[in-house]
Amino acid sequence: MHTSFPSLLQSSSSSRLLKAIPPITRIALGQSTWITVSCRKLKDWWHWVADGEVPIMASHGEEVEAYQALEPRTRVLILKALCDIRVEQEDIRNYIDDSIKHGIHPSAFCSERIGGDSHGTSYWYEGDPIMAIAYIVK
Repeated sequence: MHTSFPSLLQSSSSSRLLKAIPPITRIALGQSTWITVSCRKLKDWWHWVADGEVPIMASHGEEVEAYQALEPRTRVLILKALCDIRVEQEDIRNYIDDSIKHGIHPSAFCSERIGGDSHGTSYWYEGDPIMAIAYIVK
């Protein structure tokens, strides 16, 4: 099976996020197991970080194909939710609080809105000039 670069990047990014989101996973996170683990974590945390229904649920392995069939926008929404969940964890909150106490300005931890379009889509810059990571939030 050929795996595209974006899929490998999302698998790698998501796996790192998932390892630090409770409950801690005791299975190895591979190219497809991270999807199943994501489903379980999203089920528990979704209402804290997003509106509406969870876009994908664990279903005896069928969630892998279901995830691959999702629109890119929905995949990005899932990744953003995992990032938001990770930021809610105590170690990250402590890191941000300690940094602010030591003089780091709070804006260092925020995204910068760089524009929008007539359809209500906002474009945000995610502060990495080397990778120029950007994501779309409506």
